[in-house]
Amino acid sequence: MMILATLTNAGKTDSYIFGSSAEYNKVINNPENEIKYELELCLHGKTYEEKQKQAREIAVEYSWALCDEIKPLSWGESAIVSGWFENVGKRYGLLREFRENAIC
Repeated sequence: MMILATLTNAGKTDSYIFGSSAEYNKVINNPENEIKYELELCLHGKTYEEKQKQAREIAVEYSWALCDEIKPLSWGESAIVSGWFENVGKRYGLLREFRENAIC
């Protein structure tokens, strides 16, 4: 599981990728940090169709958030997110759709 979050600390707003919920919780428990946006990159569901639908919804939310909520990510962070969408796209038959929409 990964979490993409935009945080404000001392007037400075940045976006980060957290590799685990423990890492994320450690940062958000700091009272100086204010959460502006968060997106969990993790699929939940029992069936292939449920996970496929959720993957598509996450991709749509991510593409909208890039315009408004997410501050520029580093090249490395962008590669991590793109890799996650590429793996999910392959697994759930969405790779062509994700590539056409510049998700990965």
